[in-house]
Amino acid sequence: MKCRSDLRASCLFAALSFGIGCSSDSEAPPESGDAPQCEVVEAEQVPASAAHEVGCPDLAYDTDPPSGGPHYQDWAAFQTYTFPVPHGFLVHSLEHGAIVFWYNCPEGCAAEVARAQAVLDAQPVDPLCSGRGTNRRAILTPSPTLGSRWAASSWGWTLTADCFDESAFGAFYAAHYAQGPENFCSPGVVVTPALCP
Repeated sequence: MKCRSDLRASCLFAALSFGIGCSSDSEAPPESGDAPQCEVVEAEQVPASAAHEVGCPDLAYDTDPPSGGPHYQDWAAFQTYTFPVPHGFLVHSLEHGAIVFWYNCPEGCAAEVARAQAVLDAQPVDPLCSGRGTNRRAILTPSPTLGSRWAASSWGWTLTADCFDESAFGAFYAAHYAQGPENFCSPGVVVTPALCP
């Protein structure tokens, strides 16, 4: 496993590539001065499996958030969800090259969620998604079991953070987008809370 704990150098790259700033979240406590800093860790997590499971069974994953592994036969549609999506759908989306932004804010973090949405909306349009009802393979979802406040995952990689850092998440997206073993953009299932009872 390869880990990187300091992604501050990616700020300039993300700012130049995606037109996003290097400011940190005002909802997080500052470490020094007026500029709060997120504690960010990126790690390579090679999945041991890519098995398809029938139905909606409970699945265990080696990483938090999941970065691959067994998953449901259907994948989640590439969109923003306001409720937790079962991991089996999301992991299948990762297999198709998606990036998932996850958050766990029991007290609410609407400003951070809006900033995460803005980062996703600023990403380039994926030509493989043209005419398929989405501009890119990206998902934003709450996850009450997430061990950190914020996270991102792709197939084989995770990023965790204690606040939302535009530069780190934008750089993660740019580095790992469309890197799944099944790299295509076909519409997935629009997950609803009732889909897996």
